[in-house]
Amino acid sequence: MPTSKKKQNSKKSNTERRIKRETAQSVLSSREQHVDEFRNLLLTARLEYSKGRSYDAVKLQRQALKFGSENLPRFDDNSLVKAHALLELGLALTAVCTDFAVGEEWRIANSECEECFKYATRIFEMRLVSGKAVLFRSDECWINVSGEGSGENYASPVPFIERIGPPDYISCINMSISCQDPSKTTVQTLTRVISFGKYYKKNHCVIRLEGKGGFCLSGEIPIDLFDKLSVTLENHKAVLDGRMTKEEFLAQYTPKDANKPEVRHTGLRQGKMKNSGMKLAKDIEKKGLFQCANEGCHNVERQPRQFSTCSRCKWACYCSKECQSTDWKRHKKECKSGEAVKNRTVYKDQNKDESCLQYGQTQQLLTIVRYLHHFAALSEEMMSTRNMQTTMLKATVLPQLKDVEMGTIQLGLQEVSFVWNALWSMTQSDRSAMIRRFLSKEVPMFGFPPKTKGGPDFDVISVWSLKAIAGNFAVVKHTPKGSILLHDDERLSINDNDNVVYNAYLVIGISQSIQSLLDPMNTPLPIHINTAILPFKKSIVCQGTVFQRSQSPSKSFKAIALSCTKDQVEMDVLTHL
Repeated sequence: MPTSKKKQNSKKSNTERRIKRETAQSVLSSREQHVDEFRNLLLTARLEYSKGRSYDAVKLQRQALKFGSENLPRFDDNSLVKAHALLELGLALTAVCTDFAVGEEWRIANSECEECFKYATRIFEMRLVSGKAVLFRSDECWINVSGEGSGENYASPVPFIERIGPPDYISCINMSISCQDPSKTTVQTLTRVISFGKYYKKNHCVIRLEGKGGFCLSGEIPIDLFDKLSVTLENHKAVLDGRMTKEEFLAQYTPKDANKPEVRHTGLRQGKMKNSGMKLAKDIEKKGLFQCANEGCHNVERQPRQFSTCSRCKWACYCSKECQSTDWKRHKKECKSGEAVKNRTVYKDQNKDESCLQYGQTQQLLTIVRYLHHFAALSEEMMSTRNMQTTMLKATVLPQLKDVEMGTIQLGLQEVSFVWNALWSMTQSDRSAMIRRFLSKEVPMFGFPPKTKGGPDFDVISVWSLKAIAGNFAVVKHTPKGSILLHDDERLSINDNDNVVYNAYLVIGISQSIQSLLDPMNTPLPIHINTAILPFKKSIVCQGTVFQRSQSPSKSFKAIALSCTKDQVEMDVLTHL
């Protein structure tokens, strides 16, 4: 019979084996979860990319790379899975650079994109040199999640295993080197990858698995990829041999009609496809681009509905979870009180109202005005103009704008009216010279997207200088499509029946109708006001500041305005300036 000591040793051994077995099972279960989570991150990012949501795709790809480094086995600088994730991130960054980013954002995204392709290429080249380009290492592309002995339960951390390895390598070279300046290095790289691709194809695209004997997988290469690489190689050789100029080489990759607005496909958060270019610009005009609601953050959307919204009020937008958490102390008051929901209702109503600009158009106009006013108030031409209007501006507005970054200050309504009055008081030549300098030297530094992709149309300022009408008006009618204004210069014409016809303007408001602006005056039509009207987006828009006329109008103008209100005279209502 076993002694008491032997029994104790046997129990201890069994306990140790059980703990060891449970630990191994826990590790395998955790490994399976990590593989699934990494694969889902890549797959979700690829779906976001396919719908045109490039910023979301980039964010998910970065998360995947970080997660893989922390949780996947053999996710090192020799890993084909890591190279695949880098290639996917490079693709998403390419879409960001092409479709959305401008200025400094473009430079940062483009630099990161180049680094991704270089890093991935370095991994592929290392595998090629070591003879392991067509070999999947153990627990790399197929990870054992069943433990020793079973060997049947393997999982791949990537959603499209047929693209891993050689297909990724050939695609990476095609994307990263095609548009580089031709050199001996690019020719050698292209020659090497084409030679390897032919070898891979000749061997039926077979991938071996480390330690699995004859077990192998079949990959695939896009049919037209070799043709593209061969053409690229020939072009690079032609430049080096002098058979083609560098300009002719670059022309191979430049659209034939470079002046036409580029048309691409980009998606929205709901997954609906939108035709970008002019279509994207129109969509931005309607929906607008929101700024992150966190008061300490200045990030602005580059495409409609890029930012996530508060799930409760559906109004406050945030560029990240961190910003939402930081802003919650402030936002929860407006969120719970219903103030945010009220703002959302106003936003929807504005887009249905034809007597004012759409929400996105309002944003664009106010942005243009904010930058223009800041520059104009500090300009040499404004400083040299001496009259009552510029004196008022120098005393009240100038102290607020000095030593402040251009366009970051939102002036109050009264200060805005002072700047407008000073602008219209300048001579035509001084105003035009100031605007030309603003458009040529300042606007390119702001970093906005081009107007064809929804950026503010700053060029309209030069039209304002020539066609805007400032002065005294009479509001004679309100209609669902705007208010009819009569200018105090009493412009008139004669129609075919020898009747006098008075010129009038159908004017809309910026964010609300002119009628709603004048309602607090509680005065019957005609109402005599002082303002300016501007051409914008095929409409005539009020400059945003409306004041009751300080001096009484002439008797003749009063009579004409009253007759127009009562439809006693004929009006030629202009809808464009």
